[in-house]
Amino acid sequence: APPPPSPQTAPRNTPAARSVDGGHSSPSAGAPPTNVSGTDLAPTQAPTHGPTQAPTQAPTQAPTQGPTQAPTQAPTQGPTQALTQGPTQAKSLPADSSGLSSRVADRLRAVLDSLKEALGGQDAATLVGEVESLKFTSNGFFWDEAYARTRLSVTLCGALEPASSSSRRGAPPAASPATITAARLRGLVNLCSTARLDAEPRHPEVLRRLRWFIGSLFMDMPAAPPVSQSLSFSTLTPFATEDLLYSARELAAKNEDGVSVLYFLKTVHPDEWRNFLERLGVKDESRLWLDRNLALELRLWASFRGQTLARTVEGMMCHERALRLQAEWEGWHGEPLEQLLRQKYSYVVSCQMYGTHKRNRDPKAADTEFLLQRFPNLRVSYVDKTSTLSKVPYPDGTSALRESIRFYSVLIKGFKEGAEEAVQQVYRVQLPGDMMLGEGKPENQNHAVIFTRGEALQAIDMNQCGYLEEALKMRNLLAEFRRTPGATIVGFREHIFTGELSSLASYMALQEGTFVTLTQRVLADPLHIRQHYGHPDVFDKIFSLTNGGVSKASKGIHLSEDVYAGFNHTLRGGKVPYAEYVQVGKGRDVGMQQIYKFEAKLASGNAEQCLSRDVYRLAHRLDMTRAFSFYYAGPGFYFNNAATVFAMFFFMYLQLLSHLLQLDYKVPTADLLNAQWMLQLGLLLTIPILCYLAVEHGIRHALVQMWRVNASGSLLFFIFHMGTKAFYFDSTLKYGGAKYRPTGRGFVMRHEEFAELFRFYAASHLYNGFELMWGLLLLSSLGSWSAIGGRAAYWRTCWSLWTVAVAWLFSPFWFNPLAFDLDKNKQDLESWARWMMRKDAAITSSWETWWREEHEYLSTASWVKKLHIFLPSVRYALTFLGILAALSNRPLHEGTAFVGEVRTFAAVTGGGLAAVMLLAQLPILLRDRPVMLRSLSTALLLGLAVAAPSTVAALSLFEIIHLFAAFGYLTAAVVKVPFAFGYTPGFTVAACKAYDYLTGGLLLGLCLILSLSPGQVMKHAQNRALLSDAFNRGVQYAELSRLLIKD
Repeated sequence: APPPPSPQTAPRNTPAARSVDGGHSSPSAGAPPTNVSGTDLAPTQAPTHGPTQAPTQAPTQAPTQGPTQAPTQAPTQGPTQALTQGPTQAKSLPADSSGLSSRVADRLRAVLDSLKEALGGQDAATLVGEVESLKFTSNGFFWDEAYARTRLSVTLCGALEPASSSSRRGAPPAASPATITAARLRGLVNLCSTARLDAEPRHPEVLRRLRWFIGSLFMDMPAAPPVSQSLSFSTLTPFATEDLLYSARELAAKNEDGVSVLYFLKTVHPDEWRNFLERLGVKDESRLWLDRNLALELRLWASFRGQTLARTVEGMMCHERALRLQAEWEGWHGEPLEQLLRQKYSYVVSCQMYGTHKRNRDPKAADTEFLLQRFPNLRVSYVDKTSTLSKVPYPDGTSALRESIRFYSVLIKGFKEGAEEAVQQVYRVQLPGDMMLGEGKPENQNHAVIFTRGEALQAIDMNQCGYLEEALKMRNLLAEFRRTPGATIVGFREHIFTGELSSLASYMALQEGTFVTLTQRVLADPLHIRQHYGHPDVFDKIFSLTNGGVSKASKGIHLSEDVYAGFNHTLRGGKVPYAEYVQVGKGRDVGMQQIYKFEAKLASGNAEQCLSRDVYRLAHRLDMTRAFSFYYAGPGFYFNNAATVFAMFFFMYLQLLSHLLQLDYKVPTADLLNAQWMLQLGLLLTIPILCYLAVEHGIRHALVQMWRVNASGSLLFFIFHMGTKAFYFDSTLKYGGAKYRPTGRGFVMRHEEFAELFRFYAASHLYNGFELMWGLLLLSSLGSWSAIGGRAAYWRTCWSLWTVAVAWLFSPFWFNPLAFDLDKNKQDLESWARWMMRKDAAITSSWETWWREEHEYLSTASWVKKLHIFLPSVRYALTFLGILAALSNRPLHEGTAFVGEVRTFAAVTGGGLAAVMLLAQLPILLRDRPVMLRSLSTALLLGLAVAAPSTVAALSLFEIIHLFAAFGYLTAAVVKVPFAFGYTPGFTVAACKAYDYLTGGLLLGLCLILSLSPGQVMKHAQNRALLSDAFNRGVQYAELSRLLIKD
């Protein structure tokens, strides 16, 4: 069927002729649409009627009158025309009903008073004035008796539209007067009888969404065209093996601390849980597990509060609901409406593993099919691998079977045949081979993009969700392509919905919130250098597919595949505007290890960008101001983090060596370098967050929020991840090795073992933190601070470096649940000792396997990489010499004392090392001669017993400790030499293992000491800080901590 007449040709009073965006109509001509509400704003039209115009003007002005006029939009004729049709078309009020209009007017005055009170406030002063003016309009409902009776007649008795006006093809049959009257009266009764306290939303999330939606309507946005004239678009979501829909078993399964996913969600969302039970009419929660339909509702309720594909699909299909609603307002009905929706919007989920799940009978395949049945217009694409056998003849007359493997991109949809639900194949496209040649996510997107339709393409991650009220503004957002000439990507805001789950989640929400609001706004205008930094940006699909696609997928180099689409569009002359008035929800990582892997992935990806041809071309083709802005927006941020960490080590070693080697002899020391460290320790990272909170919520809220997050340890968090960014950016530039790190998006409710934490953070933070700490301790004990101000000068110089060292060493344990529980620490000690001693093929059960995997980068033929590996040995060797020079208590140019200290070091460390090696090797060498083994072992032990007191008598404990430190630095310098040539001899492995025993033992010992605090103060304080966000929102902290804290 052809579409309904366009608004330009429709009759003036038809719904199609009125603005579908809430624009105000005038008696002569229509005004352009101004919002997306789809309803007329009545109060501003009431004063347009004069007393003598009511009989003739009422028909065209009725849709813009007071609250009782909204239901009259369905007819296409005015009430006076309907009344002239005779009793078969409409009825009028009895003649003796003059008091009825007065009573109704009195009730409506009360309604308007309630509306005025609900709209109270400075922000709604204009609306309050318009509502107040309705009561005092002389020619309106409250003062014009004839007009009031006319409108009541239409409302109570009904007015049917003539047959000619309902003959539009696709329109449903007109409702009966009784049905229309019942609907109108039901709406009036609900409006007049609903108490204000019952109708006012109280949930924080509901209030946030309503406030944002209302506020966004006052922002600058292009006018939305009718649905039939708006741009068509598709949404594409890549999905691999993440959570799709929580199963009943996953919800009920408890971790080692007795906390299940369902219990966690019930505790974090208590109001929503009560509403859920009330909606289902369930009082006994055990019924939720017994009834199949109730169990499905439970799974959906939990999945919609996690980072699951079900939540993403549910939110993105709000676009279809919004378009359906807006099209119905414009007069579309029946099959033409369904065709219009299919033309304007499609949603494709690229589940590349669906075929594998189907063959393996994985529950995710059934969950995928459930989503297809839940949303008939949803499409799922996947890669199908088929194998066929064929006979191949040979010249000698024999034949053999040959297996042929083919790959297909397949699109499927759900359909029903009667009561049977099934999956139907829509398209099958043969691929030239296996698509998984590069990075997984971009390859997954690229194979499915051929199934998308429309003029625009929205790429959505599976940890995002949509909102119905935001989907109403999608036509306005798509109009940005027409308002901004040359626009090829349109970006918009994101709301981080995981910020209330834990302190770590709140830090990530603040960090991401700053990036997706303030940073994006500045990059778009005035810097004009905004790129595509990830989903949910909307692409000009035609431009993208004809100019390089929406993502690049080369292995390694395109680890951060999203940003290359922005580079590509900028290089080809495209513009990337940013819209403030639309947002989608986005989940972020909520655990320390999840955040660590996410930051590592971004830093490694940015380092690969610095080596790519795209960045090279941009740097050469952008003008100077945009090039500086591009540096600030991308590579510069990570380079600055790496430079800050390098400067810290450079400053520390410069201070240390100048004191140890007396390089500052008779040179006054100034504290000029101290001020910059105070601004570089992650504190600067909190300033944009303060600005973001102040702009979005006000300065008072910003100050309170900053105080709260700082009290829970946010400075430790930001300083720690400054080291994460610096390490992975630096190591990727030096050695390569960038790879995708799946972060996982589940809830973090378990205690991580110490061995797991050590494996995660040793290379990036623990080794560097201990190196800083050793240097600072040497600087304190051997530095000549008495001549330049004593300990005060030391702390003025080094407090910032101590802050970094403490943050890098302590943060993994502070943000690990139950890190200071005595029972947990005892278990961690046992598991860590087993991991250190065991030899196995898995890195999770053997230290040696993990160590060799961590040092795979040593196998390189590049002399540049070999130089990077060798250079640390230089600073270790200089520190070794400096310790001996400082212990000699003489200036370095007096070589006699220094040589004597070297001899002492050689005698003590050489003798001790020889004794230890003999004790270790004797059982192996003399295993067949037990008598000689016992004799020599006894002799060695007696020699050590005699030598130890003599050594202590000749040397002080201070000297012995520093000689041991010098031996450690010398060992570190020597170990780096074979590493530089790609060798790992046995003594290097033994030295590294001994160092890991030392550092791991110190950290685990610290946790054990803190777990013995009186009254378990540290354990309670840590859990209170980790759960602070949920606690401040009124979560039952005591109930949750009862399971997490076992007194």
